[in-house]
Amino acid sequence: MYYKAQILMLGATRQELEQKKKASRVRIPKVLDTSVESSSSEDECEVIQKETAKIRKEAQRSMEAAKQRSLKSMIKQKLEKKKASPVFESVNHAVQEVAQSCQSKDCASKLHSMKRRCMDAEATIAKLEAETKRARTEAAEYQKLNKQLQTQLLEALRGKTDDNVKKSTPEPLETEVCSVDDMPAKEGPSYVEEDGKISLGAGISLTSRQWNAVNSQNKNSLFVKGLAVAVWGTNVLKDRSVEGKLCPRFSQREAKAPLSPEKLKAVKECFMNRLQRQKVSKEEMEMENKKFKRYLSEKIQDINRLMKKQAKQ
Repeated sequence: MYYKAQILMLGATRQELEQKKKASRVRIPKVLDTSVESSSSEDECEVIQKETAKIRKEAQRSMEAAKQRSLKSMIKQKLEKKKASPVFESVNHAVQEVAQSCQSKDCASKLHSMKRRCMDAEATIAKLEAETKRARTEAAEYQKLNKQLQTQLLEALRGKTDDNVKKSTPEPLETEVCSVDDMPAKEGPSYVEEDGKISLGAGISLTSRQWNAVNSQNKNSLFVKGLAVAVWGTNVLKDRSVEGKLCPRFSQREAKAPLSPEKLKAVKECFMNRLQRQKVSKEEMEMENKKFKRYLSEKIQDINRLMKKQAKQ
């Protein structure tokens, strides 16, 4: 019976072994269990080979790691030397200058582009402001001309004197009591001229200038509307209605005062006499008779719309 032994340390003398033992720790490799009988020589060889291969691998890894550390240290030292050299500093400074130059050029280009865009936008704004100002000026001129035209029209309808008055002798009229809607047409004119004025009856008198301006209208609707303005005036018409009835569309509003029945009758007589002078048919006369009140209502609405528009302006 025998036991395997391993050599842990060698020395020429005992003293040398004692010194080595004191100087460093003795590494003891793994020892197989001696209580069990050893395996065959082949098993022992395999174990030894495996341990040897493992030790070699660890040694190789340690060597490679040491080489890498050494190489990194050398590279680091060389880089530090290059950085410390004046040549490297000049190159680095040149690179920084080039980078700053590129950045400044890029910024300058962008700044120039933004300035150009701002100038274009300012030019567009100035152009639009000029167009707006011109449009407002034209609108003000049109409004002024419109007011002047309205004033001239009212003066033509309300003129009091006319040097060139042609006197006419009207024929006597037959009077008949009837409602405004059922009034029959009469022969001859319904007005007489006295002292340069035309009397329409019911205390209504117009100057020759007003009467001629009204009669110069080609359309029947314009004749009725112009005659209504000449008789009542716009200030009265805007606050009145034809018959004083409440409008179904505005039931919450108060009904306006009606137009004077006497003046309304006189105005309608003038309208009927005009139709007779035009020699219209009976059917057309009846149709226009039904439209008479509608013409007056439209005129009142036109006056109110115009005044609302002027108030907003």
